[in-house]
Amino acid sequence: MIGINWVYDPVLDVVTDLTEPLDASRRFGVDAETVGSHALAFTQGLHANRVASCAIETLAATIEEIYTSMTREELGDDAARATEQEELESLELLIGKGCLDSLQLASSLHGLQNPTQLGRSIQTAIRLILRERLDFEGPVIFDCSTLPTESIACPKHAPLRALFGDCDMVRLSNDHNTQIASIQAIYAAAKADDLNDSTTAAAAARVSKLKDHCTSWEIALAARGDLSAVLAANAGLAQASYRASITALSKDPTPLLNLPPTSVLVLFSPTVLSPSNPASAAVSDPFEPLGHALARSHSRIRHVPYTVSAGLTGTHMAFLSRSTAVVLVLCNASSAFTEAQKEFTSAVRRAVNDRESALPGTETIRKVVVGAGDPRDLRGDWGKWWGVCCYEYTRSALEAVAEVIVGDRVATGVLPVG
Repeated sequence: MIGINWVYDPVLDVVTDLTEPLDASRRFGVDAETVGSHALAFTQGLHANRVASCAIETLAATIEEIYTSMTREELGDDAARATEQEELESLELLIGKGCLDSLQLASSLHGLQNPTQLGRSIQTAIRLILRERLDFEGPVIFDCSTLPTESIACPKHAPLRALFGDCDMVRLSNDHNTQIASIQAIYAAAKADDLNDSTTAAAAARVSKLKDHCTSWEIALAARGDLSAVLAANAGLAQASYRASITALSKDPTPLLNLPPTSVLVLFSPTVLSPSNPASAAVSDPFEPLGHALARSHSRIRHVPYTVSAGLTGTHMAFLSRSTAVVLVLCNASSAFTEAQKEFTSAVRRAVNDRESALPGTETIRKVVVGAGDPRDLRGDWGKWWGVCCYEYTRSALEAVAEVIVGDRVATGVLPVG
């Protein structure tokens, strides 16, 4: 949109742990063949639209194999086994097809207890496997953005160790103070001539080649002073992308289709940080756009947020007692950090069942559950709840899912997990 067409995708890791909140929803499959074929199609699609890819791969098993061999001071057979790891198959396919522009090593290696040895392991993996065996000549980026502050690898020095390990680029920590400390450490190393000149020059050449491929400086420079106009010009494309991603879990029509005008629809949404500014406490409810979007089709909307600490309160029960339709939003409830969301949703479901049992005749409450993040939030038996996923809770995503909830549009997305 602004002339810098470089995408941090696809993820080349295979799914190994279905309990990890973001594992299965970001990865293509449980075997290397499936991951490789999907990743190849993904990158070919990017190239068809003049967009460069930056595949994401932890290389965890490979690097740990090398790390272990260094611990025993035996790099022979162990290094050979490292080059046979299944995780390399997807990489080999993309590189062989000329479809891998750059590669990011994910930051899941901080558990290894010797930072210096970890740096040497990364260096060996890059030189021995990526450069020599796979003949990969694109830039290698190491992700230091989410290293835990308690990591023995010392987050402020992790980027410098990655550069010493022959990485061409690094992603700095999300923490502002750690960012500053990391930049200072890199400058100090450069001033002391600790960074190898020839290695730095080779890295610069690889990065420049990537920039020539994926950057239009004419577009980028022209857009500098008028980004709002660029965003407005691409609003239609963004809206179409969000609409295409919305996924319904049932082939049945939405229960909110033709909702009577006199019905009271209650919207329960979790109190979470704003996706546009997650570093600070949310000033406004990030799910407010969903309430407004639903209100365009039905005027009697009652939006009641919930907190995981307070759970189901008397206020929620009071609104629920007057409702004839309920929309319940989950946001990454599969994460261990938001387990209390599950407790709230279970309480809501019990309360809805109790209210339905008290209704006359065959009357029921129309029930919709929305997964605004990890689609695995909607796993399990939801009974007669109608499920739909929008994968994130930006304004555009919420407006798109609202169209599906009220029946103005049919969901066409496909779940990334089974």
